[in-house]
Amino acid sequence: MLLYAYFFREYCTSGRQHTQVCLLLVELSADLREWGSVRESITRAEHTVMGDIDDHLFRHQLRALQGLASLAEGRYYDAAKSFTSVSSDLTNEINSVISAEDIAIYGSLLGLATFDREMLHSLVIDGTFKVRLELVPDMREALRHYSRAEYGQCLSILQHTLKRDLLIDIHLHSHVPALLDMVRDKCIEQYFQPYSSASLEKMGNVFGCTLKEMEMVVVKLISNGSLGEEARVNIADFTLRVESGDSLDRKTRRRARVAAAKMGAHFTRSAEGMIMRKFLPLLLWHSPYCYYSNYCVFLLFYFIFNRCCLY
Repeated sequence: MLLYAYFFREYCTSGRQHTQVCLLLVELSADLREWGSVRESITRAEHTVMGDIDDHLFRHQLRALQGLASLAEGRYYDAAKSFTSVSSDLTNEINSVISAEDIAIYGSLLGLATFDREMLHSLVIDGTFKVRLELVPDMREALRHYSRAEYGQCLSILQHTLKRDLLIDIHLHSHVPALLDMVRDKCIEQYFQPYSSASLEKMGNVFGCTLKEMEMVVVKLISNGSLGEEARVNIADFTLRVESGDSLDRKTRRRARVAAAKMGAHFTRSAEGMIMRKFLPLLLWHSPYCYYSNYCVFLLFYFIFNRCCLY
């Protein structure tokens, strides 16, 4: 690395030589998995070399390598933006690090996991990047199913057709589980968006998982707010429901009215009990029926007193 940097400073006299040394520095850093050095070399190339060369592919080579660095650091959205902005004219010029098929796979999978539907169409499905999808027909089919809201078929292709190859990819293998989970969560969000209620069992059949697995995924999405604050899981009939703002306001007002009515009834019973306990001995003492035996009066007083205390 130091030797290449020394040659870059001392012996490069033309723009093409600067380009070659910059690419060698970036490729070597990528092979060593020194992604900080990759970013530093790309930044240096953009500020010192870019204006002195006529090679229009050099910028796109740097973008592809920048996407690799972002992918390795877990910045999936930035990586997707970098890969999808690479020109289709770039094929195998840097295939020692990343090939044309790799760019197609990485850009489409990362875009599917991080882009919203509008951005996915503009940058991947309908943009200039769609030329690269011819290199990976399985990923193209997965994107086509996603575009048609056929989320089960999309996930089936990713899980059963592409996952095996993705897990042995030198750059992508450690990120595959997280990316596929992101795609699945995004598909569930898109699937439930038009509905106010959906059966977890039917959703499990669509997405190819059991009722318990679907329940756990939905609970996780509710916890992180992906399905909205109003989404709830009804365990009684295993349904996912979302309530509108007006419905929530009506329920809140109804609960307030019920609580106020209960409070008023409790206050009335308590007040009546206090009055009876206060004046009952006087009423019994001055009653014209005081000739009853003291024992009967005591039983009557004890019964009324205990009945009032129950309130």
